[in-house]
Amino acid sequence: MVPILQTQQIMNFLWWTTSNLPGANITYNGSLELFPSSTKAETMAILTALLTAPTNGNIIIYTDSQAAIDAFHKSSNLSSISPRRYNKINNNILWPSIHQTIKTLQLTIRFHKVKAHSNDTFNDIADAHPSQYR
Repeated sequence: MVPILQTQQIMNFLWWTTSNLPGANITYNGSLELFPSSTKAETMAILTALLTAPTNGNIIIYTDSQAAIDAFHKSSNLSSISPRRYNKINNNILWPSIHQTIKTLQLTIRFHKVKAHSNDTFNDIADAHPSQYR
């Protein structure tokens, strides 16, 4: 997942799936307007990717955004925290949708932190081709 900031304050994001099955890979790209941020783009990429997951799927999300990983874990118990603390969580409107999707589809989620610019094949591809999504 790679967020791309444009001068018109639009943040693009993209993701893709990998599979051993021929023709089973999915790619997706989208854009965010109004207060774009890299973490918001990562969060939206996570949500849109999970919406395509099969029921009972074991999902591994590779990302170079430690902020997105941390926010995922912080937001796992949103219903049990105070409104004041809830409002301090970035992208607090998206995280309940993510956790509800995980619950509804009975997904098992695991994050894998990828070091940016570290010769990770997929991260390098995403970093090298952001202009095609502008």
